[in-house]
Amino acid sequence: TKRFDHSVSSFVISGNCTWVLITGGLRDRTNKAMHGPEITMIFELVLTTDNIWSVGNIMDYTEITKRNQYQRRLFDRLMEGRKDYQERERKKTPDSRDVVSELMKKDQQIAQLTSQLKEAEESREEIAQRLQHIRQELEQTRQQNHEIHQLQFNNPHWVIEREEVLITQEVIGKGAYGEVTIA
Repeated sequence: TKRFDHSVSSFVISGNCTWVLITGGLRDRTNKAMHGPEITMIFELVLTTDNIWSVGNIMDYTEITKRNQYQRRLFDRLMEGRKDYQERERKKTPDSRDVVSELMKKDQQIAQLTSQLKEAEESREEIAQRLQHIRQELEQTRQQNHEIHQLQFNNPHWVIEREEVLITQEVIGKGAYGEVTIA
């Protein structure tokens, strides 16, 4: 704009459009103040689809003073920004039917896993009961074995004293006390 000592303001109209307002200042460092139609100007910075900022429309003081044209351009840009915003939000936000469908799938998965968990707990309880029953049977068998063992060693009919052994001529076996013969 070849201005010096001027005022600059910017207004974000939408995510891809910014208006820059330049007012006053000196021309070409000659200390000559700007005046007339060039004292104020507005230009657009527009973000292209390639994500590059470029200069769009430029309005000088005469276009700005034509109120309807200025307001119409501002309104058009605001509506474009609104459409862009709504489109971006629509892309970000899933359709409510998709969300409901996804929630229903998750509910089915939860019900299925809950059922599996219940079956596993029932199976675990059944196995625990069987284990308890087997432990009781084992304890009973041990007790019976102990009783039989006690009967065998405490029963005098099973114990043969040394004096009761008759030694004969026919040897039928050899043991710790000597040979066993038949009389």
